[in-house]
Amino acid sequence: MSKETKSKLGTIPLTTVEQIKEQDVRSFEIIGYDMRMLVFDLKSEQKQELSKMVEYLTRCAKPSRLVDLFAFALNSTPPAVANRTSPSMRLLKEYQRIFCKWFPPGTGFEIQKSLEDKWWRVTEVNSDYSLCSTYPSHLIVPRTISDEELQEMSTSRALSRFPVISWCDFASGAVLARSSQHMGIKNLKKYEDEKLVSALCTPGIHRTDLIRKLYIVDARPGVSDVGNGRGSESVCSYPKSEVVYLGIEDIYEMRASFSSLRKYVDTYGSISSNRPPSAGSVIGDLVNHGLAWGGGIINSMTIFSIREEWLNHIHIILIGGSWIAEKIAHESASVLVHCSDGWDRTTQLVGLAALLLDPYY
Repeated sequence: MSKETKSKLGTIPLTTVEQIKEQDVRSFEIIGYDMRMLVFDLKSEQKQELSKMVEYLTRCAKPSRLVDLFAFALNSTPPAVANRTSPSMRLLKEYQRIFCKWFPPGTGFEIQKSLEDKWWRVTEVNSDYSLCSTYPSHLIVPRTISDEELQEMSTSRALSRFPVISWCDFASGAVLARSSQHMGIKNLKKYEDEKLVSALCTPGIHRTDLIRKLYIVDARPGVSDVGNGRGSESVCSYPKSEVVYLGIEDIYEMRASFSSLRKYVDTYGSISSNRPPSAGSVIGDLVNHGLAWGGGIINSMTIFSIREEWLNHIHIILIGGSWIAEKIAHESASVLVHCSDGWDRTTQLVGLAALLLDPYY
């Protein structure tokens, strides 16, 4: 492969590789999540190695064991990695930053005992990940909620993802929290769950504010929480609260939309005699509102529908994240975000809002 060809292809991160497959006896194809499709033709004398190449590349891109990731494949550990602290300590130092408290090096886990203020504290109730396997070892929770209560109420939310604080504004006391949906009619710990959510409604920063406004942001369309037999919160259970639905579709709808977009990109991109459609030219045509893809004409309504459906998904997520950040920054309100299981939509919204709120990130 020439330097010029390598320059055009750019870097292909292993994490962007969706699939590697053989096309025929002397070529294989790499399909990326970023819409790139690359076909490699081997020389005649190399075709015997095709299966080995595909197997090796697949093993690199999709390792069966964590230790087989490229990051761990080096024979020696770089000093920059060897000198890093443990993940738990790095997490505590991030909480230390959020709480605006600084401790000298070597303080160790004594940090955890001092990470609290009038309203919030750091707990190690999930230190062995038994309470919730997908939550960190240390969590920021309301100070009024004990570890015993957290253990009881964890079953009130899907996959035990009970409300925890992802970010807090130390100056105003407003917090950004996340969870999964509560279990609805199956919720046997309804009182404990309501107590935890209510604890996010701390007093406001103004003397006239007896209690802080709490926005409960349900990322789903409003009908979803009824359709799956579980539920969303009711404002009747929490004083000075508001439930907001963002209308973001679930992961299956997102995948279908992206699949449709990529299918048209793959099919109608600019075509040469020896390579598959080029995604770059198609995206350029879309941006320029062109109707000709690869020399063919596609119905303008089809282009509009495919493009607008995907961009609408992205648009709603961006608007949702900025809306959440605006409520925390301008109203000093607290916000609890969740969808069904508390991943995908929830993490996208919480992560985007944190990026907008905290210059450190």
